[in-house]
Amino acid sequence: MVDKIAALFNFDFRESGGVSDGASSGSVGGVNSEGEKKNPPEGESKVKRKMKTSSSGFAASSSILLEAITLPSVVATNDEKIAECCRGFGADVIMTSESCRNGTERCNEVLEKLEKKYDIVVNIQGDEPLIEPEIIDGVVKALQAAPDAVFSTVVTPLKPEDAFDPNRVKCVVDNRGYDIYFSRGLILFNKIIISISAKVNPQFPYLLHLGIQSYDSEFLKIYPKLQPTPMQLEEDLEQLKVLENGYKMKVIKVDHEAHGVDTPEDVEKIESLMRERNLSWFKELKPDIYN
Repeated sequence: MVDKIAALFNFDFRESGGVSDGASSGSVGGVNSEGEKKNPPEGESKVKRKMKTSSSGFAASSSILLEAITLPSVVATNDEKIAECCRGFGADVIMTSESCRNGTERCNEVLEKLEKKYDIVVNIQGDEPLIEPEIIDGVVKALQAAPDAVFSTVVTPLKPEDAFDPNRVKCVVDNRGYDIYFSRGLILFNKIIISISAKVNPQFPYLLHLGIQSYDSEFLKIYPKLQPTPMQLEEDLEQLKVLENGYKMKVIKVDHEAHGVDTPEDVEKIESLMRERNLSWFKELKPDIYN
């Protein structure tokens, strides 16, 4: 039987000023040990305001990706500005609620609202507009080829300058291509090299997690019912709840120039790249955006 697959482009903003990432590359914040939201770091709301100003540009650029893939696709967002932009280029849009605690729960909410039933749901992070369609295809095939997995995701080589950035989530994978752990810290940690030079081991293939994931739809229904887990809460990474509950996650490795959005500098960099590649139009940001 051929799997029925849907692609979900995930754009979600919080009233607190934080942006919910849909994957694992969002700025550190999240929930505390009681499952309550933690306040974002000082000044983060200004950062996120700029990202929100650019979000329609990211959404518009996603129209090219929507056209490039053959899967049934939908944009999920809780922001009317993004929704209006996406409807403008003909995308199907589903508004999501504020009650979802992370991107995986938002995917489940969208799955429940879709009229058709799907076997696999692909979650594409909204602030990764430069993701290649081939990577989307690869993450789906990885899940299909691993019947013991409920989840698949993507990693790429980690740049040395991103090694100690907590917004760049690292991943370790076993010899069979299954995930072992995610962390905002550097993993693995070479105690000799790092303690002496404060630099990464140039011989070790560190991995960066990318903002695209594929779920078995039956597992997606289970995920929101699972209680938050200690490692998930400590790292503020929703994928760890999957691993702590004993589920398997398949990982594929790709060569991809990652351009997730976590800081104002990231926004400026990705907008510049998109202009160079003629991917979208952008309105000039207001000079008082940080005020």
